Parts: sequence; C-alpha cells; structure tokens
Amino acid sequence: MAIAKANRLWVLGGALGAIIMLALGWFVVISPQNAETAVLHEQVDTAEGNLLGLRKRLAVLREQSLDMERYKAE
Repeated sequence: MAIAKANRLWVLGGALGAIIMLALGWFVVISPQNAETAVLHEQVDTAEGNLLGLRKRLAVLREQSLDMERYKAE
C-alpha cells in the first residue's frame, strides 16, 4: 500500500514537472519568438507599402522622362 502511494506521488510529481517545463518553455522560448515575428511582419507590411508608393512614383517619372526634350527646350 505504501509503495503504491509512493509510486502515485512520483507519477503526479512527474506530470506536474512536465507541465511546468512546458509552461516555462512557452513563456521563455515560444512567446518571445511570436512577438518578434509579429514585429517583423509589421516591418514587411510597411516596406511593401513604401515599395508600392515608390513604384507609382517611378512610373510617373518614367512618363515624364518621355517629355524630357520638351522640358529642355523650355
């Protein structure tokens, strides 16, 4: 009877230890990486928005460059 109770305590202690290790791993390793990933996704979105604006500006400048001779004559 005492051996069975001791074994049950070891099993419960092991399960509790595993849960603690999983929680610790989540808060120390996974959660910070998720936060960093979110920041990087925001930076990518900003860069893509800037790229779109620059491509539009480049298209306008290329169109204007077709009239370069007229601008020089003026």
